[in-house]
This record gives sequence, structure tokens and C-alpha cells, in this order.
Amino acid sequence: MSHESVWNSRPRTYGKGARGCRVCTHKAGLIRKYGLNICPIGKTSQRKSTKE
Repeated sequence: MSHESVWNSRPRTYGKGARGCRVCTHKAGLIRKYGLNICPIGKTSQRKSTKE
């Protein structure tokens, strides 16, 4: 069994791997408070798109 076939072979239902930003699908630095689920990068890109 090679490394590629084992890596991420099971679905993530808990932990950092299960959650991602709903704007840009980034997983690090996620703001989960009040169900926002937005990372700081997605927050700024969303702010730019609402101004335009």
C-alpha cells in the first residue's frame, strides 16, 4: 500500500480537517463563532465583493 492511497483515505467528520471557510475553503484560522465559518482571508475577500 503506497503513501498516496492511504493519505486522506477516510472522510473527516471532526477536527480541523472537517471544517473549511465557506468563502474560499481555507482551513486555517477559521472563525467559527456564531456559525460564521469564515477565515480572515475569506472575510476580506467577502468585504471587497460587497463593496463592488
